[in-house]
Amino acid sequence: MHGLDERYALVAAIQEEVTKQQQESESDLAKAEPALMAANAALNTLNRVMDLKSVVLYDNLLHYKS
Repeated sequence: MHGLDERYALVAAIQEEVTKQQQESESDLAKAEPALMAANAALNTLNRVMDLKSVVLYDNLLHYKS
């Protein structure tokens, strides 16, 4: 029985460590998420600007050929 008690204690210790790491990871994610969302929004804005530039350049090219 002594070996079984040690195994239960080891499992409990592992569960405790996993729970602690999960909580830390969730906390880190919650802290990083606003910056990720802001970066994504900025990237979307840049993509829209590049799309507009492409349209303007294409329009200018069409007028130049005419």
